[in-house]
Amino acid sequence: MLLTAAQLFGQLEAGKISGTVRDTSGAVIPGATVTVKSVATEAERSVQSGSIGQYLIPALPPGIYEVTVTNKGFKTFRTRAEVTVGGSATQDALLQHV
Repeated sequence: MLLTAAQLFGQLEAGKISGTVRDTSGAVIPGATVTVKSVATEAERSVQSGSIGQYLIPALPPGIYEVTVTNKGFKTFRTRAEVTVGGSATQDALLQHV
């Protein structure tokens, strides 16, 4: 029981970043690479946007993250997002064609 409580508490401390990747016409972009990098620790995690352009990066320690989104034929999108304890940051990306 004690181990389960500790695991749950650890999960509650983490936050997540999610969003949708679109182009300038509003069309979703599946398969884009979304990378988040902690400004404090430089730890990185990457995912691909899904079939409807959405992505989710869960279990992130609180902090400021640089969000980078890339896809062939588009300019790189960069911004920052703040993850709070148990919080959810939404960061949509609007990619411009090269």
